[in-house]
Amino acid sequence: MHKRWALILAGWAFLLSGHSSLQAASIEINEQATHLELANGSALLTLTVINGTGAKRRAGVEIKFLAPNDEVKALARSPAAIPVGATSISIPVPFNLSGMKLSESKELPFYRIDYRLTPEDRGLLPSAGKVALGTIAPGVFALQMAGVELYGGGLHYRALVRAINP
Repeated sequence: MHKRWALILAGWAFLLSGHSSLQAASIEINEQATHLELANGSALLTLTVINGTGAKRRAGVEIKFLAPNDEVKALARSPAAIPVGATSISIPVPFNLSGMKLSESKELPFYRIDYRLTPEDRGLLPSAGKVALGTIAPGVFALQMAGVELYGGGLHYRALVRAINP
């Protein structure tokens, strides 16, 4: 009887010790290394993905651009082959800055990127999260200017300009 309890306790100790062969491997996104490029009327999101499963995996990637009121402004879906270790996946997102109204463009620094990476292997958990556009696209900022409304050509003009990067 005592041997059975000793084996049970040894088994629990083994499980709780975090033995590497029993730990769940995962695919994760490194938000600090992720970046967004906005140019020529399009957006290119580059996700830095870490595959800790020990094997090449396939996954579906879904990207949403969210306005401050949570309205989806752009959506992109793409399949991805993810090799072992850290890699970058670039996903074009149909987001046109030139088609935005002035009131919408003022909100751009406060947009968020909602990402979801869903592995085809059902044994792996999806990786999902939200990141502020201002943190992955540091070139995006709000510019405010205050000054007189009337000015003449050839004269000095004083203005107060403030750049905000959320």
